[in-house]
Amino acid sequence: MKAHLNKIEQFLLFFSSEDVYVIEKYLKNKSGSKKELSIKYYFLTIGFAVLIFFVYTAISTIFFIYNIFDGFSKLLSIPIGLFIGLLLANIYLFLLYTITPSILFTADKKKKRIAKIKDIRNTQEINSLLSSSFFFRGFFIVFIALTISQPLNVWLLVDLNILNLGKKEIIQLENYRSQSLLDSYIINDEHYSKLFKDLNNKEELVYSKQFPLDQSLFNIINKIKEKEDEDLITIEKLKAYKFRLQELNKNFLSKKINYKETENLIFELNTFIENVFHSDENFTFYLNNLRLENLPHKEIIQHYINSTLPFMEEKIDSHNQLKELLHRNSLYTLKIKLLMGENIYALILSLVTICFFLAPGLAKFLLRKKFNYYKFRSGTENAMIIDFYKMNCETYKQILNQKVINQKEEVKVKLLKKIEILKDINISKYELLKHELEIEKEYSVLEKYEHWADAPFRTLRKSDIQYPNNKDLLAKIYS
Repeated sequence: MKAHLNKIEQFLLFFSSEDVYVIEKYLKNKSGSKKELSIKYYFLTIGFAVLIFFVYTAISTIFFIYNIFDGFSKLLSIPIGLFIGLLLANIYLFLLYTITPSILFTADKKKKRIAKIKDIRNTQEINSLLSSSFFFRGFFIVFIALTISQPLNVWLLVDLNILNLGKKEIIQLENYRSQSLLDSYIINDEHYSKLFKDLNNKEELVYSKQFPLDQSLFNIINKIKEKEDEDLITIEKLKAYKFRLQELNKNFLSKKINYKETENLIFELNTFIENVFHSDENFTFYLNNLRLENLPHKEIIQHYINSTLPFMEEKIDSHNQLKELLHRNSLYTLKIKLLMGENIYALILSLVTICFFLAPGLAKFLLRKKFNYYKFRSGTENAMIIDFYKMNCETYKQILNQKVINQKEEVKVKLLKKIEILKDINISKYELLKHELEIEKEYSVLEKYEHWADAPFRTLRKSDIQYPNNKDLLAKIYS
């Protein structure tokens, strides 16, 4: 088994929230143990799962944004979906990283002893799977998984309706739309029927007072009255459909609804509404195509047509707007509510998503028992930190001493200028002082004082160290 990592493996290991450099060093160090080398595949699997998490989250968000936006705004679903996918993937990576056990030296605050490298395979952290900290992380991951799974549930079970698994929810959605459509149509038709009736009575009264009704005019007025009566019957039928739907809806709470009966009623209702719509269009077409050339008093009929046509067109437009408004309303939140509340397949898909999202964190937690990786990582990272700290202290020491030397040189130059006044007064004294200033003296090298006994981890102050006897204590004080 090769310890060397190729580019793809390095890419996947990056998504496992582990340091690729440490993993590669560990694999080289354990090249003789097949068991220890197999940890690479565990981390590769975790990284691949996190990558799938990003793709899953991005696709789910894209579907969600696409359904709630309209028109050209739907194009925003792709960049927004990718952004949210990356954001949640980063949060997920951070959560996985926090599952890593304590790597650096930490102080034992209860016993205040010198901190030592923990044998991570033997600490109580292995048994802390049910700790409040891990529970909180798990709850947050479950929340993300449950939220992200809903748009795909809607897409698979309602929009695509694979194997008719979401047929009941689709019927309930159509039922909700039908109720909304019925309420709007009844209010709308009652309003326009009243206006239509008042207009007919007014026009007929005006006409009958001025001219006797001949047969042609009587047929036109009779056609208008038939339309008026038809509208009244339509309102009554719509109210009857509403009552039947309300009776069926009472069974929704008890889960005893007859979906086939509901589906048939909704189909019957939609067919009836379409017929009403065509009836209005046919009546408008009839008025537009009336031939008035041979009719007596055609001005009166033309006046009636000019008064009625705008009213009928407004009614048709109003019905069209109601249908378009309900069609554009995707009822997205209602779809999610129905699927999670009543569809066992949506629940199964959500549980599978939750288990998949929890698996990397759980696997990373359980890896502590099987491998010595985290103990190796602890030693490696602590050694790296100590090396970097020593390098930093050496650099600090050089900078500090160089500044002291420069400062001494500046003082020396200033003093030489000051004693120039002795040159004319006491030349021997001047020569003596100048000679003393120019003599190079060895100065002790300055070093950074450490307040901590285990710098840079800062877990134990030097003042906390207890000496076994007075002799050692005095030696420390006077050293």
